[in-house]
Amino acid sequence: MIFLPTKQYQAIHISVYFVSKIESDAFLYRFLLARILTSYTETYMSKQLLSKKLNALYGMFITNHVFVLKDYHIMRFNFVFPNPSLISDDAMLDDIVQIIKEMFFDRKPFLASVFEEAKRYTINEIQSKKDHKFAYAKEQLIKYIYLNHPYGKSITGTLEEALDVSLTETYDYYLNYFLNDTIKFYVSGDIHQELKDKLSVLKSYEQENVIEPLEFNHVHKTIQNYTETLPMGQAYIFFAYHLNVDRKDPLYTAALIVNMLIGGYPESMLYKLLRETYYLAYDVDSKFEYDKSYLIIYAGVNIESKDLAYNIIVETINNFMFDGPVSDQLKEAKDYLKNEIYSSLDFQDSMIPRQFSADLFGYEETLDEIMKKIDAVFNEDIMKVLTMMTLTTTYTLSGGEDYEV
Repeated sequence: MIFLPTKQYQAIHISVYFVSKIESDAFLYRFLLARILTSYTETYMSKQLLSKKLNALYGMFITNHVFVLKDYHIMRFNFVFPNPSLISDDAMLDDIVQIIKEMFFDRKPFLASVFEEAKRYTINEIQSKKDHKFAYAKEQLIKYIYLNHPYGKSITGTLEEALDVSLTETYDYYLNYFLNDTIKFYVSGDIHQELKDKLSVLKSYEQENVIEPLEFNHVHKTIQNYTETLPMGQAYIFFAYHLNVDRKDPLYTAALIVNMLIGGYPESMLYKLLRETYYLAYDVDSKFEYDKSYLIIYAGVNIESKDLAYNIIVETINNFMFDGPVSDQLKEAKDYLKNEIYSSLDFQDSMIPRQFSADLFGYEETLDEIMKKIDAVFNEDIMKVLTMMTLTTTYTLSGGEDYEV
């Protein structure tokens, strides 16, 4: 159990992480479990009863996040409640520990009504994806980048799987696979000894497994261009550049700055060009997904501007890869990255995920070390990263030419 003490916040956060190897056949089960497990416990046998109890625990709430990171499928459950040291309630921590134990461990077969509700929710989530155009477009892009690799599969599983899944097989997965995950607890906040003592009973559930690296050898040999039309009044344009720089690579910080320079902040090259010079885009962004070896550029534009915006992005990035940044651009991007890191320290929500990632990938950096690495990035480092970038996939989702608002 990892404790992250700070006197800066009044709340306590407890995160439970379940980490497994990536198996695309298990995506649906894990997506269902995230909803089933947080719906009820042995003591509070319905959503209503559990919600009432959480409210009685001074507004305690639970969130969950299901995602894939590098070689791992990760489920994070986060419990947030007021610091018990500020409240005169001797039973509070005992109640919270009981809820956590009953929610995840030693569960009896799931209630059929809860399973069916989770199944309906999942089916609706899958069937309504096209209603959420941007999320749908991003998922389509990922599918086209990775094709049959597990990275390319939706975190929800497929509609066919969701329609066919049964309570028995889901509970079987929970018993025989989910409970064998790597399990870790993290706690942040103003932590007192009594809190540590009460939570210590959860340590017996922690375990760690060796997870073999996930192979990814596929990169498109030629650029693959995909387009799709839906009833919508705008266009989303995506460019995916393969960039094989992992978290421990000496060029990792330079890759972060390249992302900033391209579209990662309001003074970035594409942001200013498409929004302020040509007035073509209402949204511009880029993201370096180091765990999956891709830098992804996105622009949201009007339908009639999509071809022009597409060509400008291609030409701009090609020129940038040849010329690199000027010194003022590099300094601004480095300063913005520093400010972004400093700002993240102001939010308790970022403490546990940051430490979890450091533990997962085996790196530990102080704030001073991070800042020194940013200062140590020079133009030649940027050029090295740019030479490693290869455009492999483009995807455009847009309304038809005759679409009317």
